[in-house]
Amino acid sequence: MEAGRKVLVLCTLTAEAKRIDDPRYQFDTEEKDGVVVKCTINNAEVLDVPGVVYRLHPNETEKNRLDSLEVLIKDNTKRFSEVFRQLPYGIIKKNVTGIGATTLALDAENNCIVVCPTRSLAYGKYCKGITEDGTKRYLYVGSEVGDIKKVTSRNIRAYLSNKKIPYKKILVVADSLPRLMEYLPQNLEKWHIMVDEIDSYQTDGVYRPALENVIDYFFRFPERSRCLVSATIRPFSDPRLADLPLIDVKYEQFMRRPIKMIQSTNILKTVAATLERTIRQHPEDKIVVAYNTVSSMRIIIELLPNELKEKCEIWCSSQSEQQAGEYYPQENIGTHLTKQITFLTCTYFTGIDIEDRYHLISVSDTRYLYALLSPEKLLQIAGRCRHKEGLLSERFIYDIQSRKVWEKNFDKQHNIACAKWIIEIINQINFGLENYNDVIHRNVGQAVADQMSGWKVSYGGSTPITLVRHDIEDNLAVSYLNIDAFDEFVRLRSQLYSDATAIVAALEEDCEILGHTFANDSYSKDQQAAEIAVDDEFKAIQNANIDECVKLMKERIADGSMSEDLTVRAERSVSRELKRFVSRFHQLMKYAPHEYLVDTLSDKRNKDNKWYNGFYNAILFNALEREHPFRALVENYFKPGERYSREKIYELMIAIFNASGLKIFEKPATAVSYLQSFCTLKRCKDNRTGENYYRVVDYQSQKYLGKDPVGIPHVISKFTLAGSVMKLK
Repeated sequence: MEAGRKVLVLCTLTAEAKRIDDPRYQFDTEEKDGVVVKCTINNAEVLDVPGVVYRLHPNETEKNRLDSLEVLIKDNTKRFSEVFRQLPYGIIKKNVTGIGATTLALDAENNCIVVCPTRSLAYGKYCKGITEDGTKRYLYVGSEVGDIKKVTSRNIRAYLSNKKIPYKKILVVADSLPRLMEYLPQNLEKWHIMVDEIDSYQTDGVYRPALENVIDYFFRFPERSRCLVSATIRPFSDPRLADLPLIDVKYEQFMRRPIKMIQSTNILKTVAATLERTIRQHPEDKIVVAYNTVSSMRIIIELLPNELKEKCEIWCSSQSEQQAGEYYPQENIGTHLTKQITFLTCTYFTGIDIEDRYHLISVSDTRYLYALLSPEKLLQIAGRCRHKEGLLSERFIYDIQSRKVWEKNFDKQHNIACAKWIIEIINQINFGLENYNDVIHRNVGQAVADQMSGWKVSYGGSTPITLVRHDIEDNLAVSYLNIDAFDEFVRLRSQLYSDATAIVAALEEDCEILGHTFANDSYSKDQQAAEIAVDDEFKAIQNANIDECVKLMKERIADGSMSEDLTVRAERSVSRELKRFVSRFHQLMKYAPHEYLVDTLSDKRNKDNKWYNGFYNAILFNALEREHPFRALVENYFKPGERYSREKIYELMIAIFNASGLKIFEKPATAVSYLQSFCTLKRCKDNRTGENYYRVVDYQSQKYLGKDPVGIPHVISKFTLAGSVMKLK
């Protein structure tokens, strides 16, 4: 009887869908002897089970358009595979984690590629496909992890040609998808693609540009063979994604997560105190701390009693293994917690399944941009617990920033419009270069295009982002994921964590707030000592890594094998601390002797970005051709031996920047700082008036380049705009 009612519901649903006639959705029924025997929604056969309600949500303003198809599951024990025979195409949004969407993708009778944002997620799913006799049902494609040292071309070809595996299932890390695509047929009709945890692409794209390429590849697959999945999807600014059909999967009995909130003025001490208190109250229970900074984890551990330190483990990326030290896992990470207290970085915020019950402490720290947690990210973290009875408890420790970082509002559509304008202008320039090259000098046009395409924006100390990018076809495109990430950062920094009531209100939407306390833990001598000890240890690790890197780089320089490709590969694989050193060398390697760069950057390894920007400009200024307009202006306006007051330097530098089409700065001190990158300035004092003034000694900055002349080749063409290569914004 129940099945009969369901058939009736699906028939009604299909009829209504055909009446609305939104071509993005597919609703098909198959009848036999007047009875519906099969119903397909978005290329996925609906299974005949009770307790599932389907509802169409028509758009209120646009005719023949659906906002979503809601799949309401009344039984909380039901899994995705009990509702559909395979994943429907489009966006699959779910209001809970762990309902088996990825499992269905891997079990369905089709060839499927599951794209994962992290290798830990991909590897975890891959391991579940290894049978008891050692047969590997799935293929993992990504960097080294666990017992996989390297995935070779031979491995990929062998798996794809293995006739004993009727349906190929490939788990690929997002960064490795371009490599995998090389081995797939041009015609992708026999392949399905699922992009898992798509929301993480909206936040991590700034740090990993390859994530945007995933979306480009996604649209190469047939419309009815591709889906995006997550429990915490936010609106997409990319119109291609915003236009995809939405399958909104919900459990009718949605359980609001019970959570305790602790606002702290001293997060490290509060976390340590919370750990001690929880262990005292529940001496046998396990605890997980989600906190995206290994240095802070190490300090917290130092604040714990000795008997608890040995019960701690830090799950982080392999790049942070040295920083985790003795607390890094000695064995491959599985689905069970091996220590009583486990710290997780963002590497394990998504995808990993933990089958134990435990107390969860999530930490959001406004001191670090990468340690801010959104309500959606908190849901993801809580979803790591796969035990049928759920978490033992959940606590959220956070702080509120003491001051506003920026008063402006971030206008997403305004930035998208700006990106489109940039693309339009660059396309017009390229059109001009192709059609009027007898009038327009190619180098000048190319320099303008390069400067515009590389334009970056920042907010309150955020990582600067580009508004445009080159897609997989090397065409300019709007960097929608960057803009989504920027929008999310603004929401966190200027809204949720700038007002003590905002984060509470945001969490109340999906959580039951069991308590909200304020912790004013004092800053002790023990904490100060722990911070100094960890900082010293991290500096020693960083210095040792840089020393080893310097040695390897000098070997490469000596044998002539140093290349830009080599440094690009190194940047991808090294730790965050070493990445800065390698990145600085990579940015300058075209403009100065390599050994000189390695020695200088090694000696100045602890210098901040202000010093590096000055050093960069000193190198680049000397790399300009003698006839370069910017160099000529500086040399014409500032003559060796003549006196210049700070105000006069400001006046002349403004004129130079105006003539060069550069952004104008407001402070005279900035003018002096720029000029010190271009020249050697000697500060003097007029004995008669007592006023300070400057003399130009020469046009090679001793402040940044040293007293001995550096042989810098003049490799930057006079047609290259200074603003497209120098840091003058």
